[in-house]
Amino acid sequence: MRYVPEDEEEPPKVRRLRLMTMSLMGVLMVGFVFMVAVIVIKVGFGGFIPTAEPALSKAFGLPRHGEVVATGQGKGTVLFLIRDSGGGETLWVHDSRTGDILSQSRIVRCSTPPCDLSAFAD
Repeated sequence: MRYVPEDEEEPPKVRRLRLMTMSLMGVLMVGFVFMVAVIVIKVGFGGFIPTAEPALSKAFGLPRHGEVVATGQGKGTVLFLIRDSGGGETLWVHDSRTGDILSQSRIVRCSTPPCDLSAFAD
């Protein structure tokens, strides 16, 4: 190793190398901070953010003559697919907070088109 006195100027290649090293170190530090920030945001600021469970009504007016085949939940609604004893299916849509029936829709399944919908015409 060679000793360089303090009053002597650095060679241009050494100065350029020092500037490149400092800029690379700065870029690496900014990248590291960015990666940590992304991880913290994805995880939820140091832990999992508790999400509130949707308030569901305790009682839904479902028919007694059928069985619940499937359920689903939408925004503010709860859906029930009811199959009756004859094999027909009905989709019941309820309000999730009050339990009131919002709509009922019969489901018609056709094995071959065109479907005969004359039985459902008003």
